[in-house]
Amino acid sequence: MIHDRTHHDRTHEALQKIAAVLNLLPQDFAEGYGCRARSTERETLSDTAELLAAFADVTDPQARRDCIAFVRARSGRVLG
Repeated sequence: MIHDRTHHDRTHEALQKIAAVLNLLPQDFAEGYGCRARSTERETLSDTAELLAAFADVTDPQARRDCIAFVRARSGRVLG
């Protein structure tokens, strides 16, 4: 039987992946990290975590590709 992951599980997994990419610990996303980070860093981390948590809920492959294309277009980042 396949166990469907909960939103919380997906969010936790996404935060672990973000933390690894940013060379942080997952607990750095907790409010305590804000004491060490500048306001813009906190906002960026929060936005990144929120975006990835929402993206983890997108199940349609085309919709996922559309999301990635949208974010890349807004950031000016292109595949090279």
